[in-house]
Amino acid sequence: MKTLPSQPNQSLMDGLRLLEALAARAQPVACTDLAKELGMELTRVNRLVKTLHHKGFAHRDRSRKYGPGAGLLVLSAATLNTLGLFRDGLAALQELREEKLVTAIGVLWRDRVSYFYHWSPGQSLEEAVGRMELFPATRSSIGLALLASHEDSEVRALFGRGPIPGFKGWADLKRALDAARRDGCAVMANADGGVSIGVPVGVPPFAGVALSGARGAKEIARLTARLKDLALRIPQNSRLAV
Repeated sequence: MKTLPSQPNQSLMDGLRLLEALAARAQPVACTDLAKELGMELTRVNRLVKTLHHKGFAHRDRSRKYGPGAGLLVLSAATLNTLGLFRDGLAALQELREEKLVTAIGVLWRDRVSYFYHWSPGQSLEEAVGRMELFPATRSSIGLALLASHEDSEVRALFGRGPIPGFKGWADLKRALDAARRDGCAVMANADGGVSIGVPVGVPPFAGVALSGARGAKEIARLTARLKDLALRIPQNSRLAV
């Protein structure tokens, strides 16, 4: 949600858009499909994706389709190690396993949430790490808690005149954001009758932690207080600028 610079480098911006599209794909994709998805000329997509392939950030299979390359994995590992968010947040969330509820830590990426860790009772640590795809922020308690840290004008610009997942419209979403700002957390009803609680981490927020499946006012209040305490114990040097 940062302001566009006065003289943005369009080639760099297009290359990063391509990189994001490749990283989000579960299966390799053809350049023609990438061009349609991103609204870019096919010749431009071909040049950019071949450059990414040359630098190791894209992988080309035998059918000449592309997916994320080893360079992305190297950057991801180095970033997580340097910033410490994954390590510190994961260590803190292990305390919550005794609650036997879904637990998560994630960051806001435009109008979506990227979960580093999303654990359900009975899962192993390996199953909980990096298993979730990008998820609509307005359907996530973490997403709402982090959106609430931004100005209304910034949030509204994310959706334009389009639909807002989980909400009837802007007025409905604004009420939820105002409540999250007032309470210091976002509370959402789940389809199964339980509640998801999302709490921002950092000042200003750079991530969020959540518990999902709480029931009853007393339990919701207790778990909200526990999440807020946990969020305060994730070091500020874990921060990830967004």
